[in-house]
Amino acid sequence: MNYRIRACLLCLFSVWLALCALPVASAEDTPVVTHDYVGFVYQSRAHREKKVYFYKDVYAYNHREYLLQPFDAAVPERFFVVDGQGRYALAPIVMDVADAVRIALYGGDVGKAALFYGQYTEKVRAANKRWGYSGIHEGLDFIAEPGHPLYALLDGEVLRNGSNKDGAIAIYNEEYNTTIFYLHTSTVKVKVGERVQAGDLIAHEGRRGAGSYYTHIEVRFGHHTSPKPYRNAVLQSDLPYDFFSKALNVTPSGRAPVTAESIFEAEQRRLAEEAEAEAARKAAEEEALRLANPTPAPTPVIELKDEISDGLPDDFGFAAPTNEPDDP
Repeated sequence: MNYRIRACLLCLFSVWLALCALPVASAEDTPVVTHDYVGFVYQSRAHREKKVYFYKDVYAYNHREYLLQPFDAAVPERFFVVDGQGRYALAPIVMDVADAVRIALYGGDVGKAALFYGQYTEKVRAANKRWGYSGIHEGLDFIAEPGHPLYALLDGEVLRNGSNKDGAIAIYNEEYNTTIFYLHTSTVKVKVGERVQAGDLIAHEGRRGAGSYYTHIEVRFGHHTSPKPYRNAVLQSDLPYDFFSKALNVTPSGRAPVTAESIFEAEQRRLAEEAEAEAARKAAEEEALRLANPTPAPTPVIELKDEISDGLPDDFGFAAPTNEPDDP
């Protein structure tokens, strides 16, 4: 074997050893994308199976509670974290951006984020009794209360004034060449062609085109007048996290992610604290009852004896005997 062949083999062997020394990526290191068939139920009630790429289980809030939800693979993996149980959750920056949008939208620290970008929406049942997802969410949902004021997130020109069935307002921002949509609005305060400033009142929280009161925020780069319908198996709107992080000057908070593991631990701590508080309450009640009803001192017992104990003087308890006669 000549020198060059031996050198090449040695080089390949060295590379192989180096690759073996590298840590192996696993479900504990990064989210894994699954390519599988998923059922979707559309407004037409037709049930369709689509083969899509998605993150199978991500722990995220869905309008009412935290659940393990599928997320579309178009969402970059840097917006997810993995907890100690090997389950995925939204990264802290997602929550930081959602909070910044929510506070700007409602004009204060009120309400909550209810659904996230790329998240599969609720499961619904088709006419043929089969279950499927109603679509992939195209933006961010927020819930405050019916009729709560809504404020413009950025300056811009009003392209749509909420007169359609979804109550959609579209405001185009020239600086970022981006249209922001506000859906399900009521009592709209803006007109098409009008210019608004960030923080201007534009509408109130409504439920037009929705089953309950909430506000859907969606981002589309460029000049648009229509949002993307979420009842689809393909994510079509644009990623809001990087955009809002820059446009709203979001500073990472360093918060801990809300994971299935952290929620479980918090629930265990809550139950332990409640048990401890209940034990302290019962002890205080028992002590108060004891002080209000003190136990009476025991009655001393007098023991009567029929015989005098041995060892006592002969004259114990009697006068000494005398020989003098009794007085007459």
